Amino acid sequence: MLCGNLGLVCLLFGATLAQAQQSSSTLPEVGIQSHPNTLIAIQHATIVTEPGRVIEDGTIVMRDGKIVEVGSKLTPPAGADLIDLTGKTIYSGLVDAGLETELPVMELNRGANHWNPEVTPNRSVADSIVQDDAKMTKLRKAGITTVLLAPRDGIIKGKSAVVLTGNSPVPKSLLRRDVGMHVRLTVTRGRGRDSYPGSPMGAVALARQTFLDAQWYSQAWQAYRTQSGLEKPDANLAFDAMNDHLMAGKWVMFDALNEQYALRADDFGREFGLNVVLKGSGQEYQLLNKIAKLNRVIIVPVNFPKPPDVSNAEAVLDAELEELTHWELAPENPSRLVGSGVKIALTSSGLNDPSEFIPQIRKAIKRGLDKDKALEAVTTGPAKLLGIEDECGVIKSGAWANLLVCSGDLWDDKSKIEEVWVQGERPSSASKVTNKVDGVWKMTLTSPSGAESALPAELFLSLSDSEKKLGGSLALTKKNPAKSDETPKAKPEGPAPVVPPTPETAAASIAPDSPAVPATPGVPAVPATDDAKVASASSPAPETSEKPASSEKPENSEKTAKAKEDKGSTKLKNPKWEDRTIAATFDAGKVL
Repeated sequence: MLCGNLGLVCLLFGATLAQAQQSSSTLPEVGIQSHPNTLIAIQHATIVTEPGRVIEDGTIVMRDGKIVEVGSKLTPPAGADLIDLTGKTIYSGLVDAGLETELPVMELNRGANHWNPEVTPNRSVADSIVQDDAKMTKLRKAGITTVLLAPRDGIIKGKSAVVLTGNSPVPKSLLRRDVGMHVRLTVTRGRGRDSYPGSPMGAVALARQTFLDAQWYSQAWQAYRTQSGLEKPDANLAFDAMNDHLMAGKWVMFDALNEQYALRADDFGREFGLNVVLKGSGQEYQLLNKIAKLNRVIIVPVNFPKPPDVSNAEAVLDAELEELTHWELAPENPSRLVGSGVKIALTSSGLNDPSEFIPQIRKAIKRGLDKDKALEAVTTGPAKLLGIEDECGVIKSGAWANLLVCSGDLWDDKSKIEEVWVQGERPSSASKVTNKVDGVWKMTLTSPSGAESALPAELFLSLSDSEKKLGGSLALTKKNPAKSDETPKAKPEGPAPVVPPTPETAAASIAPDSPAVPATPGVPAVPATDDAKVASASSPAPETSEKPASSEKPENSEKTAKAKEDKGSTKLKNPKWEDRTIAATFDAGKVL
């Protein structure tokens, strides 16, 4: 596409096939739509498909955000964008089953809700979740691609949902609704004693009475439907939600604020025949034998305490023995639980920032936690608990392409997470790491059918991509890759590479008289072949030099050459190469 405006030209080109995909969204499409190629093959990486299973020099083929095939000797399908990740190690995205979110307060005088505001089992995260890009970005950068979000406040708090942490809107990122019901057998901190319940004992009493009432409610409705002459029971949305959830065999997660609360929650669950999951406190090691006998899955936090202040004699005297003991033993809690046969899932809940999650797990590994068990506790373990073991937490056919690309072993202190993919979407910052655009791009320009055009038939875009800076020029004739004072680069031997080693997308958007801003990715284009009709890249032509005539003086010949160059070409101003897009401005008057 070529257009003129105030002496500047806007140029857009691509070097990969873009396949239009039919959207699966239920939302109406607004504005210009981008349909990039979703068939992608990652090659030559070490792939940890699940804990204990590793593929050397492996390939992952994905389409429409899901994994199609994974193996060590795979031939990528035709038309796939190839991404070479030699030397990298790929893991499944992490799954966090212990997070919470704020939900709107349920009004008691609306609908058939429960009479106490602390009992809201009919409240669902899926119905009220709000897109929080900042929060999801932090989680994603920490390697967490799937989360369970539970209601934060209340005694019987409501039902949770499984959400992916990508950039997609809620309808696409929501994987499961009403996964578990969440209960806290104590009052919310800061709640006054003027309202009921005002103490942990009152909270337990209210929870027990609610479960008993739900049982009576179910029996009353069953009798009303099967026996004539009985009075119709009052409708109650809270009891309906509880009975539907329990009849479906779904689990109930209890917040175990300390090891004693864990035992109390187990007793409560056994009384009502509940499938109990415990959200632990990190202090389970204090009653390890009793908690191990519960045979419950425990969501274990890794918010290990910071070292107590012992900088002076007075601070040492103020440090409590319990505080010092917990600081010493807390990092061993995950390994002690696993060693006792407890099934655990690790969570970032309680950390100041999700970026601390992996460093804290590494600390637990140094204190005895097995590496494979640690990986299981953040991938396959929580995925199975959430009922998404075929979609998340594993790299296999049919699963979402949620991937961590690491520089090495995930649990090595020196290893870094370089890329986090969610639903097959690669982070925009990753493409410029692997794609190079050195060479000369031949631009064949066409006009609409039947329209006359004053544009030249073809242009040549020369690019020189050094590690420090991108340089380039646009010309009517073939030239060598751009050389400028700002971007010195050695002359290449032989034909310069026209496209990256892998056929990934490369696009350019040169906006008229405006700062360089990347264009929308996914623009239809044609690969670099000789018969490209719209935009293609050709190998650099052999160098040609114009020698001055013998009668001319050297100064005149230099001026003549410079005048010809100024007339037929122009340098790109402030070119940038990011997210498979080149953005720059240039003076069209020197070319056209």
